[in-house]
Amino acid sequence: MGVAGREELVRRQRATAVVLAGIGWAPDVIGKTRVQLSVRSSESYALDRREPIITQNIAEESRFEFPEFMKAHGIVALVNVPIFLPGGEPFGLLQVDAREPREFGEDDIQFLRTYATILGPVIDRLRKVRELETNIERFRLIVESARDYAILVSDPQDIITDWLGGAETIFGWKAHEIVGQPGSVLFTEEDRAAGTPEREIEGARKNGAAPNARWHQRKDGRRVFIDGQTVALRRPDGTVRGFMKIGQDTTERCRDEERQAVLLAELQHRVRNVLAVVRSVIAKSDGASVEEFRSHMEGRITAMARTQALLTRGAGVGVDLDNLIREELLMQAVEEDHVSVSGPAVTLAPKAAEVLTLAIHELATNAL
Repeated sequence: MGVAGREELVRRQRATAVVLAGIGWAPDVIGKTRVQLSVRSSESYALDRREPIITQNIAEESRFEFPEFMKAHGIVALVNVPIFLPGGEPFGLLQVDAREPREFGEDDIQFLRTYATILGPVIDRLRKVRELETNIERFRLIVESARDYAILVSDPQDIITDWLGGAETIFGWKAHEIVGQPGSVLFTEEDRAAGTPEREIEGARKNGAAPNARWHQRKDGRRVFIDGQTVALRRPDGTVRGFMKIGQDTTERCRDEERQAVLLAELQHRVRNVLAVVRSVIAKSDGASVEEFRSHMEGRITAMARTQALLTRGAGVGVDLDNLIREELLMQAVEEDHVSVSGPAVTLAPKAAEVLTLAIHELATNAL
């Protein structure tokens, strides 16, 4: 730089500055040594004044105090030039040192000003690149760990360009197989025929985002329920540069909800049937004494309860007629080896079993 001595790049960090780079310094200085930015430091003074500060001889300088590591390196004269990022944010200092008293001339100062002016945008660019790399790495780690989510990016025509996250696991397509295909390939045939993919894209284009919670189709033809949304990706001028679709595989939850709905509907149906039978039994018991009524009702309700226990083994499962008869006879205190039932295997529907169990109960009671 035309200055005998050492140069260093110092970055300001709160009340101290760390030596980031330099020439001619001991190995334990670069990246490790910190300079205190006190009111008595030339570095702090240069940053606050926003202009180069020259010290021709530190032995005669009364304005500032100087770090011991500089004295140990034999520094006598120095100049501190502040470095500013675009927008005026102070980053740190370019410091040039000499081992003998030195008068830094106007040419030296102007050169250092120019050099510091060039350094500002370069440092800013490098910092943004590093931040971008950090953000990209963070995004990659997030995407790779989101195995329960399918993430894909498509262009303005909804042609798939990126296949991320758990998309391969959920849909069965590998990236090289699916990239270049339209996003509609993931929809069911019914939705494609109904124009659902196009409406979803237009909704995202118009409103910024559109819900995407429906059954989709895997590569092998099986269906998978995705709960997510499609988001429009826009350029700074507002035009759409593509779409990002992100969704979670909720197939099992959806199927559990469907099974629960079926079971609930069947339970409601059975309760209505049982109440209807009970009402019929009560109506046919008119004229009986209290003891007779109690005895008849207890036996009939018990028989109905046994049938319900058989029916609740599973949704849509009928009752074997053979078991129904044996259960009733054994409840009448008949020993099992005294019972003989023969005939073809017959499975009764739930409602038929509920009605027939009362008939068998009445016949068994009368026979006894």
